[in-house]
Amino acid sequence: MKPGSVAASRMLLLSKILFFSVLLFWIGLQFGLKRILIFSYAPDLGGFERNVIWGIQQIMLGKPLYTNPDTAPFAIIQYMPAYYYLVATFGKILSIDPLNAHSVYSLARCFNALLSLGSVFLLYRMATRHFRIPNTIAIFISSLAFLWMEAFVISGRPDCFKGFVFQCLIYVLLQYPSKRKRIVFPLTMVLSVLAFFTKQDGLVFCAILPAVLFLQKEWKQMLLTGLGMALAIAAVFSLFQFGTNGDFVRNVLGGLNNGISISWFVGAFAGYFSVMAVLFGLALVMSLEFAFEKNYALHVLAAGFVFSFFPQLLFSLKYGSGPNYFLECTFISLLFLGIMLHRLSLKAIFQHPFTHYLLGTAVLVMLFLTSSFHWFTGGFLHQERELKVKYEQQKEVVAWLHKNASKPDFKTLVLINRQWEDHTTTLLADHIVAPCRDVSIQVFNAKKQTGFGPLKSVVESGQVDFIVTDGSSISPFLKFDYSRYHQVAEIGGYNIFTPRK
Repeated sequence: MKPGSVAASRMLLLSKILFFSVLLFWIGLQFGLKRILIFSYAPDLGGFERNVIWGIQQIMLGKPLYTNPDTAPFAIIQYMPAYYYLVATFGKILSIDPLNAHSVYSLARCFNALLSLGSVFLLYRMATRHFRIPNTIAIFISSLAFLWMEAFVISGRPDCFKGFVFQCLIYVLLQYPSKRKRIVFPLTMVLSVLAFFTKQDGLVFCAILPAVLFLQKEWKQMLLTGLGMALAIAAVFSLFQFGTNGDFVRNVLGGLNNGISISWFVGAFAGYFSVMAVLFGLALVMSLEFAFEKNYALHVLAAGFVFSFFPQLLFSLKYGSGPNYFLECTFISLLFLGIMLHRLSLKAIFQHPFTHYLLGTAVLVMLFLTSSFHWFTGGFLHQERELKVKYEQQKEVVAWLHKNASKPDFKTLVLINRQWEDHTTTLLADHIVAPCRDVSIQVFNAKKQTGFGPLKSVVESGQVDFIVTDGSSISPFLKFDYSRYHQVAEIGGYNIFTPRK
């Protein structure tokens, strides 16, 4: 088959039709999946989502986000405040009931879904505007990003917002040659600081602008921007620290004491890196090459990858880490992929143009099979129906507790659940003790079972009104002694215990 022949032209047309048909099909399925995930009754799409939702509810209820972990409600808020306050503000504007757990979950997930679309749009804009990548390749890499962002991105956690801020940071930095320093650098500094106050690991993004200026040999500007960000972080950090009587640091630092686990890293990332290793390897090699080129935009990409990959690789050794840690470097790696594909196409590495579309189709199918296929198999929709039934049962438990409380407004309640799938914590957001159960267990184990004396005293002395568990006996939450409690009711598979009189 000769290039330019009738047969080659027909193959090119058919390969284009095949590529865009598969692309539109997968994107349509992804939109459908994301809609299901947004309104899912699952209390955790990934990464202890329930703990973040509880923090958002506290702000919507007019309560402080950060409290002393050693006093009631014995909560540990792991993350920085930006995401919590942003979602809670939208919740107040939309008049969402903070005790309607499903509505608050849906709000956070919908917000993240919109942010994920914004990140994909910025990726496309950077590809076409700043790196002159053809539309077909730009659409391809943007679609890969959209297909890759599944449950752990939609999950009501701060990762998606941090990823969007990162995309904005890179996009703004790329404006420097045309807009100069007047607005680009100050805005980049604000975005860098915002990334940090969204999630602690965002602190490393504050090094991207100084690194780019270092590669550009702008020493004075590098020192000024570095100093400016340090002062801004110190000012905001101090504001929260003094405004919470020191509870801010107790939460955001103490809540990260999960411990290091090699076995967790291997279990959580073995399959993930088997799929992403080639993409990250490509980005690493190209970053090393771009660092020595005299091209500002390529310096931005190189610095963006280095400071979004290597620190996260180190952070992922922390117990409880997940693929969401690599959201930002995936965006950058896909830009590298687009640049490489564009350069290869210019060199006419393939004799026939239709080969590009056939390869693109193969990659889309492979990504779907390795990334999205499991959501459409294994009874996912059936499981969702079961979760809705369980949610209604949990609402019945909450109604019983309110009806049978010895005080008009009971304030202490411990929920002990052997299953992760549970909404009772967020349905009782204004009455819960030890709400961030998952974080408490991790910190408890990392501290070798020390540092929980006040909570232990309150629980074992019988000062709580109710303990709810999903078994016939109280599960050994934090290995406390529950001998003072006896069962008084069973509702929908949940057993309720109260202190013996």
